[in-house]
Amino acid sequence: MAIAMGKHMKRGRSDSLEKDMCAKAMWASVENAQRFLQDAKTLYAQGRYQSAALLGIFAFDEVGKAGLLKWAQTLSLESEKEWTEFWRAFYLHEPKLWFANFNAGVSLIARASGVKKEDLLKYLDRTTKKIHSLREKVAYVDICNGDVERPKMATKEECREIFGLVQSVLKRRTFTPQQDTGR
Repeated sequence: MAIAMGKHMKRGRSDSLEKDMCAKAMWASVENAQRFLQDAKTLYAQGRYQSAALLGIFAFDEVGKAGLLKWAQTLSLESEKEWTEFWRAFYLHEPKLWFANFNAGVSLIARASGVKKEDLLKYLDRTTKKIHSLREKVAYVDICNGDVERPKMATKEECREIFGLVQSVLKRRTFTPQQDTGR
C-alpha cells in the first residue's frame, strides 16, 4: 500500500531547520506532551479510558517528535536525503512512536540485560505496532464486512502502560536551552 503524502510532506534539504528552530519546536512538543498526559490522567480518573488512552498516545507521539527534532539538530544542512527522511518521519505517526519507544529507555534496559540489537529492534517494531493499533482501536470508526465498527474501549492497563512510557521519556529528557541552540 502506498502512503499518500501531502505537499507538506514533500520536503528536503531546502526545508532544513536551523538548530534554534529545532530547539523551539522540540520544547513545544515536550510541553504539548505534558499537557496531553495531564489531560489523559484527568480523563482516566473519571473512568474515560478510551479518551485517556488516545490522549496518552498523542503525548507519546509528541515526545517522539521532540526526539526527532533533537536528532534533526545533528543533520547536515546540505543533505537532501537526511532532511527528506526527517520530514517523512516528522509527519507520520509510526516513526514518531518508534522514536519515542526507543527513548523510553528500552535501549538502556536491553544493553544492561545483554539483549541483541536485532531483538531490540524487533521489540521496538512490535511495541510501536501495538501502540499504533491501540490508536486505531480507540479513535476511529471503520467499515468492515459491511458493518460499521465504532471505536473500542481501552483498558486501565493499556492507559497505564502508555502513561508509563510517556513519563519515562519525559524523565529522560535532559535537554537544556544552552545545549539546544545555535548550529
